Amino acid sequence: MRDQVSTKSHIPAVLANALKLHQAGDLLRAEALYRSILELDSEHFDAIHLLAVVGYSTNHIDASLELFERAFSKKPDNFPLLVNYGAALQKAGRSKDAIRLYDKALASNPVSFEANLNKAHSLLSINDLEEAEYFYRYCLGQKPDDPALLTCLGNVYLKRDDWVVAAQYYDSAQGLDPSMVAPYVALAQICRDRQWGATATLLCERVLRFDPRNPIARSIGGHAALKTGNLKRGWKLYEGRFFNSDDMVNRRPVPPFYWDGEDLDGKSILIWTEQGVGDEILFASMLANMVQTAHRVVFECQPRMVPVYKRSFPSMEVIGWEKLTPSTTPIAGFDYQSSIGSLGQFLRPELASFPKNSGYLAADQKKVADLRARYGAGPLIGISWRSSAVRGKKSSPLLDWAPTLRMPGVRFVNLQYGDNRQEIADVKNAIGIDIIQDELVDPLQDMDTFFAQVAAMDLVITTSNTTVHVAGSLGIPTWMLLQHRGGLHWYWFSQREDCPWYPSVRLFRQLGDSSSSEKWWTTVLQRVSDALPEWLADYKRT
Repeated sequence: MRDQVSTKSHIPAVLANALKLHQAGDLLRAEALYRSILELDSEHFDAIHLLAVVGYSTNHIDASLELFERAFSKKPDNFPLLVNYGAALQKAGRSKDAIRLYDKALASNPVSFEANLNKAHSLLSINDLEEAEYFYRYCLGQKPDDPALLTCLGNVYLKRDDWVVAAQYYDSAQGLDPSMVAPYVALAQICRDRQWGATATLLCERVLRFDPRNPIARSIGGHAALKTGNLKRGWKLYEGRFFNSDDMVNRRPVPPFYWDGEDLDGKSILIWTEQGVGDEILFASMLANMVQTAHRVVFECQPRMVPVYKRSFPSMEVIGWEKLTPSTTPIAGFDYQSSIGSLGQFLRPELASFPKNSGYLAADQKKVADLRARYGAGPLIGISWRSSAVRGKKSSPLLDWAPTLRMPGVRFVNLQYGDNRQEIADVKNAIGIDIIQDELVDPLQDMDTFFAQVAAMDLVITTSNTTVHVAGSLGIPTWMLLQHRGGLHWYWFSQREDCPWYPSVRLFRQLGDSSSSEKWWTTVLQRVSDALPEWLADYKRT
């Protein structure tokens, strides 16, 4: 009788049995019993509340929140409900609403460990770091040897960019529980950001011994291995990006099944992009391999890139996706599908497998000629100095390019996306240099014309942004400015001055480990300025 409800008198026994199943982790049977109670008594508070908890635990957040709201309307002061409802709101990204419920709970029970801890998590998520630390320390007072709390405090300091103190907390947590993976993962993130690739790899390998499918360790370990040139190991771990929320990469459902290197003779494959336009262009170097081996290739890409790919790969079907996921293309009739980034494990398994190409994407030659005529006699040097990625850490002020811009005998063309009129005017006023600003070119809207503009250049000098990918894919001589630490993508590898992805690109790296990272570009631009006279002499000789 405890597994069914025929009269209201049976409810207490069935509820008790459901709760035991719930606590044992048998959520499906517990859910069935909670629902059977509600069929007899649709307003039963405990059944509504606990069914909401099941929904939260199984990631049915919308349905869970509806049930929590029903329960809250009945007993708005119920302490367990306030804590559980707050957790669901936090999971739904509504941290401020969650904090209001935790405050209500703490008003009646200020020493509750769970309520204080949950409030700390919510405060951390909205970057209220001072308050988050206060509540974590309060919890640590109750459980002074809790490695999870030490890890949380490390997370607070990591958000403050104080990686030294953060590492101390993570190290303490590891000392208390060597099998706990969260501190190792956090330390690996620090090492990745500090460009300590070998240490990041070792930490990730340790995590993966305890938790082989840990998505963050797979993602960081994959990037670290790829960056050091260990492509075979790196590509395998790189697949973890689909399961790491920090990477924000969507994995599409099957069918069609994912290509795993099978023979594509007579087969069809749908390939789709997954990240920003720069990464899309980089990985597009592998499309030529796919077109040569598969009977039919359909490529879903960013809509503004469609004309470029159609021109560059005329035998490939190109479709601009309506949304990044799910597929814009009907999936019926394909033998396989693949993310474009997943092709590397089969097509670029080692550095020797990179082709020595002179460019693999093609610009509209009529547009190139028209733009070249509009800009006048060369040599033309295109410049791009800013990136919106990684909080602008890859950017440099245009005025600081003055030593380079003073180079006589060349004309500079603005290739920087966005509205840069004020910066260009400031350069004119400060050093008297006119930078060509073509108002008819907008790479944010018309990539085909931007490709033609870049193709019209004799040399491109840029920081790490979309411009370097466009120039490299076209085979245009390009000098790229790279800082020593943050914002350094794995595909620029370590130490190299060349780029296997783009043979026409030369890397100007920040040397050493400068502590003044906000001025990383100063010495790099000086080296660029020193190299320009030799380049100009070679240009005139040819």
